[in-house]
Amino acid sequence: MGLEEIGSFVEVAEQGSLAAAARVLGLPKSTVSRRIARLEQELGQELVRRGARALRLTEAGEVLYQRSAPAVRELVDAARLFRDGGAAPNGDLRLTLPVELALSAAFARLLAQ
Repeated sequence: MGLEEIGSFVEVAEQGSLAAAARVLGLPKSTVSRRIARLEQELGQELVRRGARALRLTEAGEVLYQRSAPAVRELVDAARLFRDGGAAPNGDLRLTLPVELALSAAFARLLAQ
């Protein structure tokens, strides 16, 4: 059971359709459908009932969603934190300014904040 399959399943459950989940994930609908099918095969359980107009979770699908959605969200948030470079800026800040300003009390107060 891979993260791609679980992540796709959680998105399908939250969006309520394969097409909507595929749009959010930026994937073809067929890829999302295959991931769900692989997950169902691996678990030996039907997770999603696909109707003519609607999609709904089976009892097993609801249990899997309730147990896995918080972990998937946490992983996505952790990845976003690292991808975005963290919540706070880090590194060296170099300023070029006139000596009069650098030695002023107002500038010293500004740096102290």
